[in-house]
Amino acid sequence: MNNSPLISQWIRIYRTKGPEGLSTQKGCPKVNPSNQALIQKGTKVPPKEAEVKSELPAGSENNEIAERMKELERRIRILEIENDYLKELRSLRNAQKPKSNETISIIIHKLRGSFQLNEILEAIKFPKSTSMYWQKRFDRLDPDEKLKQLIKEIRAIHKDYGHKRIKMELLKKGFRVNKKKIQRLLVVLDLRVKS
Repeated sequence: MNNSPLISQWIRIYRTKGPEGLSTQKGCPKVNPSNQALIQKGTKVPPKEAEVKSELPAGSENNEIAERMKELERRIRILEIENDYLKELRSLRNAQKPKSNETISIIIHKLRGSFQLNEILEAIKFPKSTSMYWQKRFDRLDPDEKLKQLIKEIRAIHKDYGHKRIKMELLKKGFRVNKKKIQRLLVVLDLRVKS
């Protein structure tokens, strides 16, 4: 630098005010670009948020606090729902039940005693129509119950039979069943042949 008066001025400021004196800005403060158009027109700059709050009547501040409290309570309920949902899901996983829409609907049905349905569905992001569909089916009798019992009996006698042999045994007993249905029931009953 070749401006010696400026350097001597910095030294004088440093000796009198310390390092903080060098960091202060001089001149006009910078104008926010959004407010610059208002200043050029000669209009008033809108007051800061703190100033706006002081201008509000006391009742509106209480309304804001009440709304904020309601929002926080709603968030707490959603977190409680998520926590209970995950506990139920873990217990079903330990019982070797796969996660499906039916099991999720069972969990929702259990949680309805403690929470509102809309909050539960919002927390776990599950469609209401699917939940209602499965809740209507809870009381329905299983149409494949007799077939499942026959498959269990066949597998009790013949441990290594797969879907093809089970289909042949069912044909001998007078049941015509599609092989895909037998495969699906073997998965549901967890009776798949493991080599």
